Amino acid sequence: MSKESFSIDEIKATVRKQDAWWQALVVDPIAIRLTWLLINYTSITPNQVTLLSFCVNVSAAWMFANNSLVFGGGLFFCAFLLDCVDGKIARAKSLNGKLGQFVDVIADMFGHLIVICGLVYGQIKLHGIDECFVLLVIAYIGGKYILTYQYLFEKELLGGGAKLQSESKINVGRIAKFMSKYRMSIAPGSIDMDAIAFVIFPIFGAPLYGIMIATVGFLFLSMLRIMLTYRILLRNKNSGL
Repeated sequence: MSKESFSIDEIKATVRKQDAWWQALVVDPIAIRLTWLLINYTSITPNQVTLLSFCVNVSAAWMFANNSLVFGGGLFFCAFLLDCVDGKIARAKSLNGKLGQFVDVIADMFGHLIVICGLVYGQIKLHGIDECFVLLVIAYIGGKYILTYQYLFEKELLGGGAKLQSESKINVGRIAKFMSKYRMSIAPGSIDMDAIAFVIFPIFGAPLYGIMIATVGFLFLSMLRIMLTYRILLRNKNSGL
């Protein structure tokens, strides 16, 4: 049991001001309470939670490879839930060092890659090799890469997605208030597309449609954020900022 005691409000204070829709609306309400339990009643460390999340991702990949789609989707959700918990524990205990961040990123990268491979293998085993499916998976990975690079680009030039949202002037009135209240980003992001591809559609037995929709989503969101970033940079240039 932890020697320190943390309240729910202290755990809530560790969340980001703005996040992906799936994380803000679905995952974080669970992650906050799970973090509270783990941080107060166990001595588990953030890196141990990261390792556990990676192992659950491997289990999800195994389920997908054997076409147990419901279990695969459920395990992927659990892996992401744990991935949210490790950061909250680290921030609450002021343990968010560079090494922990590095381990978390590497575990995420390889965990997601293994899950993608498991799902692809399972579908090829079930339906055979199809050129269109292979191209779709390549497009999915490419779209995810482009959107991730765009996030880094925004962070470098604008200071992050919150700056993009505040200066884009897209969300107005009730929509802006709703998104601000629930910490929702300007548009769905990479996490939301992963949820579509590896949780929602696999659970309903339609993983191919999930990858297809997520791929289109990645490409559309990348173009949207690129255009918004360009408009903001152009406006700042014209105003002398």
